[in-house]
Amino acid sequence: MGVGHDTVPDAVARACVEFGLPLLVVPEPTPFVSIVRVGADYVAEAERRALRHTVEFQRRLTRVALRDGAEAVVSAARTFLERPVVVLTADGAAVGEGPVSDELLHLQAAGRLPRGRRVLSTDDVEVHPLIGQAHEHGWLATSSTPPLGPSERFALQHVVSCLSLLMETPQRLTQLRDDLGRALLHQLEEGRDSPGELTHFGLSPDTAVTLVAYPTATARPDVWRARAERASAEANAIFRIDGDELVAVAPKPITVPESHLGHAGLGGDAAGALERARSAARAARRRGVPVVDGEAALDVVLAQPAIERAVDAWAGPVLQRLSDDGSESLRVTVTAFLRHGGSFDATARELKVHRHTVSSRVRRAQEAMGLDLADPDVRALLWLALAR
Repeated sequence: MGVGHDTVPDAVARACVEFGLPLLVVPEPTPFVSIVRVGADYVAEAERRALRHTVEFQRRLTRVALRDGAEAVVSAARTFLERPVVVLTADGAAVGEGPVSDELLHLQAAGRLPRGRRVLSTDDVEVHPLIGQAHEHGWLATSSTPPLGPSERFALQHVVSCLSLLMETPQRLTQLRDDLGRALLHQLEEGRDSPGELTHFGLSPDTAVTLVAYPTATARPDVWRARAERASAEANAIFRIDGDELVAVAPKPITVPESHLGHAGLGGDAAGALERARSAARAARRRGVPVVDGEAALDVVLAQPAIERAVDAWAGPVLQRLSDDGSESLRVTVTAFLRHGGSFDATARELKVHRHTVSSRVRRAQEAMGLDLADPDVRALLWLALAR
């Protein structure tokens, strides 16, 4: 190679392989300018190929974004860049797994995610904000090693742009839908039923349910609100949250973590259904239970504060005397006995004890409470108290 070598030295060949460098061998009489021209042409052609490849990726990515959404964009970016690509949404949902995802979550926990248009680079990851018109909708992270080349960086910027647009547009549409849903809820609460409008939201007046929820005493207000919004949105409900009250109409009952919830079928009287759901939710909060069914006859009765107070006034001293006996088994047995309509055999089967044991416990409970469980009025009042 060049002056003084008839063949390529082995050490030079090994070094080129090790460092990934091209090795150009030319006859000795070749002018240097010709060598430079060939090298320049080779580099230019490589850059053109990379540019064509990147432009084709941009076109393909745009089609994927329009047709298949954000997850498909992330998958296409991962394939093109040949490295991990992870997206973290503003509400904490991650698309993608592995060390890059772990590092991204670590940065989020440390409050180090970039804001505005600033890009964050660490030894392990490169993080780009996904910015809408007003704020970040999320972040994209990819491995920072090996360093991205010019064409790869150009492609990555297109990925960031596509994801930013995808995450901005659904948010606007969701906001519009939520605004319309709140207006419709207000209309329903005023007694102006609108079955036609409900169908536009994918809700059937015959099968939809009304829901009202309040946070538990231990729930953090901001966390509860975020969870209530997420649960309602995932259930395709129309909803509003005013202070500590969630009001919703959903295709079916939903679960809201750390909540006291009441529900009732929508039927032909939306205003009445919402009021039953609200009364049931208030009853659930008073009793400290997760859910009260506003359609169950007993729960509808017990949801009335005046009735609940009257039952408590009568049953409180009675149940206290039962507790003073010191045996939890008596209360359990009486509850099962009443649930089975006073049947000793059915109660014994449920509790997996002998019939004589049930009879003995019922007798002891009657003595402790000073009541006769053969009296249907006594059984009814006691069941109202124990059923809660």
